[in-house]
Amino acid sequence: MNGRRGILGAAALAAAIAAGLWWWRSTPVASPVVGQARATVAASHEQMTEQSAAAQHAADPLRSGSLRGTEVDGDVHFDERGAPIPDADLRRLFDYHLSLIGEQSLDTIRAALRRTLSARWDVARVERVMALFERYLSYREALAQSHIADDPDSARRLAEAKRLRRQTLGESMANGFFAEEEALAELTLRRVRIASDADLDSQRKREALRALDATANYDARAAADLPEVAAAQAAELEHRQLSPAQRSAERSALWGPEAAQRLATLDAEQAEWDARVRRYADARARIAADPRLNPQARTQAIARLRAQLFAPNEQRRIASLEAVGQLEAALSGGQ
Repeated sequence: MNGRRGILGAAALAAAIAAGLWWWRSTPVASPVVGQARATVAASHEQMTEQSAAAQHAADPLRSGSLRGTEVDGDVHFDERGAPIPDADLRRLFDYHLSLIGEQSLDTIRAALRRTLSARWDVARVERVMALFERYLSYREALAQSHIADDPDSARRLAEAKRLRRQTLGESMANGFFAEEEALAELTLRRVRIASDADLDSQRKREALRALDATANYDARAAADLPEVAAAQAAELEHRQLSPAQRSAERSALWGPEAAQRLATLDAEQAEWDARVRRYADARARIAADPRLNPQARTQAIARLRAQLFAPNEQRRIASLEAVGQLEAALSGGQ
């Protein structure tokens, strides 16, 4: 619709210019004012065109937001009846647009997805894809309202997530979107159980892991998911409250000694971050309770404290956690 209005506006402007030029040509005596008028009209036309393009650019979050300069990820495949196939490509397309959450409203994201789809497919196919998008949004909302992430047991978390996906998405869409991810998660749980088995020595653990990986073709399937898998194992190790030496042994069994060392470094960095957040929270609480400070002085004191303890990008993260009331959750491992 914006494009159509731009076209109509340009057509009206062109008509006005044409009428003006006819009047100038019919004038028997030329004047310097005519040249100035022509230049003024041309400049005005160019400025309006630039402003219109800029407005359209700003209205498109895929071109003006954090996704600026990126290519749309994902795709849509249709069956012989024209129904969209709920597969990993479609989920990536949805997630690409939903990565704008926090920058744009959900209605704006919907409109952006609809524009992406309308550029390639007819209205009927676009509406079918949008219906699946709404179902995916329902799943994400149900997941956000659940307490799955709070369960310390990895196997129960996975089982509950699978149940919720099939309840909200249906069997076909849940399998198409998450089957590979779920298979990898189940395989990872089996690897963690082997690495954690106190009845097996290191050699038997390595043999059991090699046998499992060969059977499941783990290396090929897990290559792109190592950060997520490592994070899942880190949560498991944290829940079991293992010592650094025990963590290193289990990580070495799963990933090798070099990777275990890198993960240990990440543990140390996380511990240092947690310590700074804790110092900040404690000092902030003391400032908030100081009766000698008025609201403005209290705000300034907290800002100075934040600047003392954190780099600029870290300050933004702390401010965001405070704004949504999640600073305490971060201290308890919720972030």
